[in-house]
Amino acid sequence: MERGQRSYARARNKYTNYHVNQASTLMEFLQAKMPEASRTKLKSFLSRRIVFVDKKIVTHPDYPVERGMLVQIDHNKHSNTELRSKDINVLYEDAYLIVIEKKAGVLSIAVGKNKGKSAHAILNHYLKKTNHRGQALLVHKLEVDESGIMIFAKDEETKFNLQKNWKELIINHTFVGLVEGDVQEESGLNISWIDEETGKLNFSNNLETAPRDPVKAITRFRTIKKANGLSMLEFDPREDRNNKIRVQMAEMGHPILGDKKYGEFISPLKRFALHAFLIRFRHPVTKELMKFEISYPKEFRSLMMKSSENQE
Repeated sequence: MERGQRSYARARNKYTNYHVNQASTLMEFLQAKMPEASRTKLKSFLSRRIVFVDKKIVTHPDYPVERGMLVQIDHNKHSNTELRSKDINVLYEDAYLIVIEKKAGVLSIAVGKNKGKSAHAILNHYLKKTNHRGQALLVHKLEVDESGIMIFAKDEETKFNLQKNWKELIINHTFVGLVEGDVQEESGLNISWIDEETGKLNFSNNLETAPRDPVKAITRFRTIKKANGLSMLEFDPREDRNNKIRVQMAEMGHPILGDKKYGEFISPLKRFALHAFLIRFRHPVTKELMKFEISYPKEFRSLMMKSSENQE
């Protein structure tokens, strides 16, 4: 009985709960609730990711809080539970999902013969530090030599909702890439699908000529810059969670730089020149509009700058 009481007390006191009665910034609210704490200490709570607003981790001191919201301080999440990894960065985390930046050379998930470090394994280790039942569930993939923004779910229901309703929830999942050759079109459309009878992969650049029934991978693209036999494009894949940009650009005659299967150029990059830099989506649970954006890779921009200089 005594053990049970102590265990219950620890579980009950994991969080300190504060209810918001009037609108303010998060920092102003914390200062009012904890007047003995310095501003530096309160900012450390935010940087350590132990402050939750309505079950969502918040790190910005100017985050607006409104009447009716719940602010929680997690006492069990000490600084040694922060994710420190050169392979992924956490961009956002709440009770239902986690948004990360995956670096090139890191698997999305290690399955079968694909062994090595993976974003999935790193996140699982991180989540189990604070909850032994914590788990990261793969929603969509990036190739090992691609980089950029990914979403992982924390429970099966959130994963199911994201995968089943991908077309409705994902507004943009935008990539930047370098391709071989000078792309003449300022913008365009690539469509691919597998013929159900022959198993053959088909392509089109016109939705009117593509059949309605098969699952199609639709990618809109626009040309950003051309230099020294390369083109920089932005891609916005639709319909398919796992993009088909590689095979579509190869069919178009402009393979992704660094693609050894389809490409012909010797690439100075030790990776595919494809990077998911922006995502906008409706949260599958809260329905909040979410947006995350990171920079183009420096090596992409540097290569195009050097190319421009070489042309002059």
